[in-house]
Amino acid sequence: MIDDDEIDDAPITRVLVSAKDAPPPAITAPRSVFELASVATHAKHGSKANGGVKFGQAKYRKVQLDGRTVNIGIRYPADRMTTEKAQAEEARRAKQRPPKPTRGYKTISKKFQTLVS
Repeated sequence: MIDDDEIDDAPITRVLVSAKDAPPPAITAPRSVFELASVATHAKHGSKANGGVKFGQAKYRKVQLDGRTVNIGIRYPADRMTTEKAQAEEARRAKQRPPKPTRGYKTISKKFQTLVS
């Protein structure tokens, strides 16, 4: 329930401004397909479009573990899949049920159902 104190009694004001008088909106997105190709280059080196902000490389390192190369870093932490997490994921997947058959599956013959499934 809304109290009378919470209702804003201020009148709605609308201001109409001519499009000629208003400044054009700032566009930071690429304007064409050809500009889209150069966005990655500009973003890497810093440009006016992204405010001069330079994007760094992803921070990770390659480590050899058990004969395989593993990326360890911000996106791939070393402990992302521990044995406990793997067991919990296996238990979660075991609880999932297959979807119910469609209405069309129910109308086909039993002989054809055994062929399909």
